[in-house]
Amino acid sequence: IKIINHDASSANLNLTIPEPFSVVSRSVSCASNVVAPKSECIISVRFSPTEEGAFDLNLKIGDSSLPLRGVGLVDGYVIIDTTSWSLGSL
Repeated sequence: IKIINHDASSANLNLTIPEPFSVVSRSVSCASNVVAPKSECIISVRFSPTEEGAFDLNLKIGDSSLPLRGVGLVDGYVIIDTTSWSLGSL
């Protein structure tokens, strides 16, 4: 997930990620949960379900949210939907 701070001031990342999703890595530019002015941050999210079924949850970034969707399947297949969202100002 790429987060871009278009503002002239730093943006705090208040991330709330529900299970079975988790953050597995962050770019150096947001390791301290702050995105510098006119900068970007890349966050890698993993989907690790422990049960079968659909998961429709939200990643919260400050006051904005981003839908996270995944399907836990018995045979271990993963379906990825690569859609782009604009969150506006954080």
